Amino acid sequence: MLWPVMWQRLGKSYSPQFELVPLALLFLAFYLAITAYPSLPDRIPSHFNLGGLPDQWGGKAGIYTFPVVGTAVYLMVTAITVAFSIAKDPKSLMNLPRKAKDAITPAQAEELRTFVTRSMMVLKCLVLGMSAYGTYGTIQVATGKAASLGTEFNLFFAGIMLVVAYMLWRTLRLMFSAGKQPRP
Repeated sequence: MLWPVMWQRLGKSYSPQFELVPLALLFLAFYLAITAYPSLPDRIPSHFNLGGLPDQWGGKAGIYTFPVVGTAVYLMVTAITVAFSIAKDPKSLMNLPRKAKDAITPAQAEELRTFVTRSMMVLKCLVLGMSAYGTYGTIQVATGKAASLGTEFNLFFAGIMLVVAYMLWRTLRLMFSAGKQPRP
C-alpha cells in the first residue's frame, strides 16, 4: 500500500507535526485581518516601500492580501516539500546538470533531501511570520497607530534572503563535491 510507504519516507526528513507553527502563523494573519476589518477605515495601505512606508492605498478589503498570499505560499511550499520528501529517488527532482546529478551518491542525495525539506520549513515559517506581521503592520498604519511597518518587516525579508543564500551555497557545495572521495 502506498500510504504507509509515503508516511515512512515523509517522516525521515520532514516531521508533519512541525506544520503546526506555519499553520498557527497563517491562522494569526487571518484572525488579525478578520477581527480588524470592521474597524478599518475605507482606505488602507496596499503597498509599502523598502523603508516600510505606505506608498499606495486601496480599499479595506486589501487587508486580506497578506493572508491570501501567505496561504498560496503555504500550499505551494508544502506541496514541493512533500513531493521532495516522498520521492523514491530525490535526484529525479533535482534541477542539476546530468553530469552533476549522476555524480551525487545516494547518501549525498539523502543528505540534500533532508537539508532542503528542513530549509523549506524554515522558509515557510519566515514567509508566514512576515505575512502575519505584514497584516498587523498594515492594521497599525491604517488606524494611525504607526507610520510604517518598521524594521521588523525587513528583518523577516532579510531572514528569508539569508536562508535562500545558505540553501544555494550548501547545494552548490554538495554539487561540486559530488563524486569526490572524502579526505582522510
